[in-house]
Amino acid sequence: DGLLVSVNRETGEKLADFQADGSIRSTIARDGNMLYFTTQNGKLYAVPIDEDGLLEEKGAQSVDISEHVDTSSSTPVVAGNRVYVSGGMKTAVGGELGVFEKDSLRNITTVPLRANGQSSPLAQIAEDGTVTLYVTYNGTPGGITVITDNQDGATLQYHELYTPEPARQNYCLSSIIAAEDGTLYYKNDSCYLFAIGKQEIPTDQASLHFNVLP
Repeated sequence: DGLLVSVNRETGEKLADFQADGSIRSTIARDGNMLYFTTQNGKLYAVPIDEDGLLEEKGAQSVDISEHVDTSSSTPVVAGNRVYVSGGMKTAVGGELGVFEKDSLRNITTVPLRANGQSSPLAQIAEDGTVTLYVTYNGTPGGITVITDNQDGATLQYHELYTPEPARQNYCLSSIIAAEDGTLYYKNDSCYLFAIGKQEIPTDQASLHFNVLP
């Protein structure tokens, strides 16, 4: 429980393992030689991996997502020089998205969510380095929160991008995916698949970077 394992993809041979202090329920996100994941006790981990697939335990770091978050199954996303990851509170309604420096895992700020964010944020990076995050949360109304980070400070802007009509509001574990034309797709427990349109912008102004598994 809480064991990260590196395996040779061709032979199935176990190469290395790393024991985290908590159950791992997220997907593993990789950026360069670093693996990022969360544990159910609300921590974000960064574990180095070398070119041979060996995990470097001495260089591993972990940090609380926030002082309020005590559970997480969210998959982190790396965008620019920051890591973004969601979590929630076991005994209260609500959640938070934590923002961290990629290399040091220093907490920069947190953004409130309507409920526990158990998916992976979708990150869009503009030419000027501004990161726009699209986040779902596991609670009603089951919509999308959008967060904007210019990456030069600790103040982020956020608002509700989409709220389903009352008959289609429900809990949501789904990550958001984006089509080439900018349409956002996700679902919630109402059994509806939502397609959210976009405003037209020049296609050379932004690129998409995202993890799609919760």
